[in-house]
Amino acid sequence: MNAGATRNHHWQLMMATVMGVKGMSSWRRRSILRWEIAGTITTVLLGSLFHFVYEWTGNARVAGAFFPVNESVWEHLKLGFWPVILFGLAERRYLKAAAVWAAKAVAVYVIALSTVLLFYTYVAVLGRNLLVLDILIFVVSAVAGHVASYRIIKSGDVPNPWRVVATVALVAAMVALIAFTFRPPHLPIFRSPQGTYGI
Repeated sequence: MNAGATRNHHWQLMMATVMGVKGMSSWRRRSILRWEIAGTITTVLLGSLFHFVYEWTGNARVAGAFFPVNESVWEHLKLGFWPVILFGLAERRYLKAAAVWAAKAVAVYVIALSTVLLFYTYVAVLGRNLLVLDILIFVVSAVAGHVASYRIIKSGDVPNPWRVVATVALVAAMVALIAFTFRPPHLPIFRSPQGTYGI
C-alpha cells in the first residue's frame, strides 16, 4: 500500500470513528456515559416525585393514565417508564444518536422486569414487603436500565428492523400502562394491598 492509499485509509478510519461506524471516540463515550448517569438520577428523582402526583391532582383520571393510582406492582411500573421517555427526548436531541430510542425501549423493559422479579423474589422470601426494599429495588432497576441503555448507544447505530421493533415495544408498553389503569385484569400484579384494581 503506497503512502497516499495509507493516508486515505487512515482518514476513512478516523471518520468512521467520529461517525460511530467502526468505533467511537473516548469523548463520545464519556458524553454518553454522563447522559446515562444523569438519566439514572433523573429517573430515580422523577419516579419518586411521580408517586404522589395522582393524589396531588385530586385523583384526576387524566393524571391516572401517567402516574400510579394505587400501590399495585403494575402501577409502580409507571415510575420507571415515563421518566425514561421524558429524558430520552432530551438525550436524543443532544446526542443525535439513532440508537437512543432502541436503547430506551430496552431500558424501560429492563427496569420493569427487574422491578417485578426482585419484588416478588424478596416478598416470597420475607413473606411481606418493606418500603426500604421497594425503594432500593427501584434504584437498582433504574441503574440496570440505564446501563443497558448506555451499552446500546455506545455500540453505535441500530439496524432499521430493530428500530421498528423498539418503537413497537415502546408504544405497546405505553398503551398497556394506560389501558390497564382503567381496565386492569384481575391478576395479582394489578391488585393493590387494599384489594383494588386500577381506577
